[in-house]
Amino acid sequence: MKKTILAGPLMALGVLAATPAALAQHGGERGPPPAAIAKMQAQEADDIALLLGLRAPQRPALAAFLQSMAPPPRPEHGRSTEPGTDTAPPADGFAQHLDRMTQDAARRSAKDTQRIAAARTFYAALDAGQRRSFEALMRLRHGPGRGPGPHGPMHDGDGPPPPMGGMSPRP
Repeated sequence: MKKTILAGPLMALGVLAATPAALAQHGGERGPPPAAIAKMQAQEADDIALLLGLRAPQRPALAAFLQSMAPPPRPEHGRSTEPGTDTAPPADGFAQHLDRMTQDAARRSAKDTQRIAAARTFYAALDAGQRRSFEALMRLRHGPGRGPGPHGPMHDGDGPPPPMGGMSPRP
């Protein structure tokens, strides 16, 4: 419940932080600069290692797991660098468009396979107590019964995301 109550004011702070002066500092992009993102990711890794009581030999598996789950880097000037994300209609025919879609699906599948392998490697490196703690951490982070995903605990993946503030509309 606290998440829903705090979401509105926190989102408003995010909007206020995206002033024209702040956007100019980041080359016109919204969000924190890459150095700040790297610092937050390093802090996340340190926090997870602390909460799980990881030993030094387990840290590389954690780093690989977190790297595999990280979103791709932001594209320059709002254009995606991912293949197949161009929204322009295919100029060379629909059959070629389908071929590109097939290639894009294969690339996504390969990335998913890499993420799963990194997660398995990290999980296998944990002892029984660390596994229980890790599973609890994932439940807190992603909601009960959910694995890692792009929508977080406020969205179950079915239908549109919740309105601003995270509160559901009245029935």
